[in-house]
Order: sequence, then structure tokens, then C-alpha cells
Amino acid sequence: MTGRVMVFGATGFTGGLVCRALARKGIPFAVAGRDEIRLKQRAAEVGAQDAIVADATRPETVGSLAAGPTRVLVNCVGPFLRYGWPVVEAAVAAGVHYLDTTGEQPFIKRVADRLDHAAREGGSTVVNAMAMEYAVGDWAAQIAIDRCPMSTIEEVALAYSLQGKGVTRGTALSILEMFGRRGWSWESGQYRRRPVAFTGRTIPFPFGERLCLWAPFGEVLFLARRGNVKTAMTYLRMRRFTAMLLRLVTPLGRPARPVLRAFVARTRAAGPTQTQRRRSRFTIVAGADGSRAVVSGNDPYGLTAEIVALGCEHLLGNGAPRGVRSPATIGLDATTALRAVGVVVE
Repeated sequence: MTGRVMVFGATGFTGGLVCRALARKGIPFAVAGRDEIRLKQRAAEVGAQDAIVADATRPETVGSLAAGPTRVLVNCVGPFLRYGWPVVEAAVAAGVHYLDTTGEQPFIKRVADRLDHAAREGGSTVVNAMAMEYAVGDWAAQIAIDRCPMSTIEEVALAYSLQGKGVTRGTALSILEMFGRRGWSWESGQYRRRPVAFTGRTIPFPFGERLCLWAPFGEVLFLARRGNVKTAMTYLRMRRFTAMLLRLVTPLGRPARPVLRAFVARTRAAGPTQTQRRRSRFTIVAGADGSRAVVSGNDPYGLTAEIVALGCEHLLGNGAPRGVRSPATIGLDATTALRAVGVVVE
């Protein structure tokens, strides 16, 4: 490995977990954020090489994130639709690899549409959603595709079952940015704009069949860009009442966001407790023309940190193709990667 990792948003909940995961692997890293006092405290706690003050609301300050010995820039500052663009743009401009923890589908599409050519030309590998959502689903889809004998896949379908409580303040704010927006689906080789829960299906999970409704997840975009998947659909296990409520309140999304942002910022804890993390579980079922893969695990935030650290290790070793890539297309074997971060693969 050559160079170091820069963790932007290191004083946040997820950023702190990422720093500790990098330290456990012995990967050299620096930390960055907007609060100098908290940043220096975090640097001392986790053994960071340096602390850089930068603020995503002041784009002129983010160039320093990709300077010097930095080879991989990790962005944990969301909502990414509000704050992410100057950071990924700075990484690509400097020829630095980039990972983030976004779950915001429109941001992922914007990065792929606008920065792929520049990243290839400049020698950067850009990977959005190198987190529990959506790296785990993307790897699960890859396993299902690999198990399918056909070279062209008619449909890949992924379904999530999430159990547990407790999301970070940053996750809650990112969810709000998606509130009221239509998402992208990939149907018969074309993108379509769809509202949440516009369709659904019954999915056979290991614990029984459950109703799952369509949700705009990032794997749709990852699979669409592969070129051999005609339709990609992503679903979330959801009660019918919840789906009906979402349909009713979605039109209020845009005008309600400022009020809801203020409420979340004031009332939401920085992150879940240790007990909440331990009790949070997920199961993802991936199907590709009859072939199937099931993956499961717990503690999505701890898992995200391990996934980021694995990605950083891979990128520092110059083992990834350049351009805007998905987690499953940077050169890591899907089954090996999942097991390396503690996810059960069936």
C-alpha cells in the first residue's frame, strides 16, 4: 500500500467507526471536519496522522482533503445531495480515489453520469455507497448473477428485510432528502422514474414469505450500468399500512423538508446505542433469473466501517479499475469480501 486515507466527517458517528476500523487494519489515515477542537480530539483518540479543517458548505476548503499524501478520500458527510458534490469533484480533480457511505440514489446517479469520464482520464476510482447499503446488496447480486448460467440476465431483484431500531442523525437527514422524490428503476433496458411502493411482490426469505414493496435503492443504478441486466428491481420489506402512509405523505416531502430537518437535528441522537447496534439485523435476498443468494448480518453501522476499511485497503493497493464503479466491480470477489466483513453468505 502507498499513501494514506483521508476520512472526511471523522467527528461524526459513522466517521468515528471508520477511523477505528482503519486503525485496526494498520492503514495510515488523517481526519478532516469543520470543528477544529473536536477534530483534534478525534485525531488523538484514533491515532490519526493529521487533522485537516474543511467544511462542505464552503467548497473552497475541500481541495485540501485530496492534497499531499492522500490517495483515498472517504466521505462520511451527508446528506450527500446537499454536501457531497464538491468533495467527490475535488477527489476526481486531484486524481485521488474516492469512497463514500451515501444511500441517496439521485446522488449516486449524478456522480456516475457526470464524473465517470473524468475519473477514468484522471486515474481515480470512485465508489459510492461503500457501506452496508449498498455494497452488501451489490455483492449479493453479483453472487446470484455468477450462479446464473445465462450471460444476459432478464431480471435481478433484491429484497431487504431490516430489523431493529436506531439510525444516526446523518442517516435520518439523508432519508429526509429522499422524502418526496421519485426514484429510478431500471425496466427493460430503460430508466423510469417511480414513486416509492409503486409495485411489490412476495419474497421468500429464510424465515418465510414476506410482502416487499419497491424502494429506490442504489443497486438499481449499479446493475443498470453493467450492460447485461435488462431489469433491476429493489424492494424493502414493508407493511401495507406503511406503504399507504408513504403514498399519502410523499407529496408533502419538498415543502416539509426544512421543518423536518430542524426537528431531526434537534431531537435525533448522534447514533444508536451499542445495544441497538447489536440487535439490528438484516437479510438480503438476491435473485437473478432463478438463481439466488441470501446474505445476512447485524450492526449495519459497524459493518459499514469494516466495508469502508476493506475498500480503502484495496484501493491503496492499486487493485481497482478506474472510473465510477460499484462495490462489486472494483475487483474484490463478492463472497470473499462479504465473509471478510462478517456477513453470512448462503
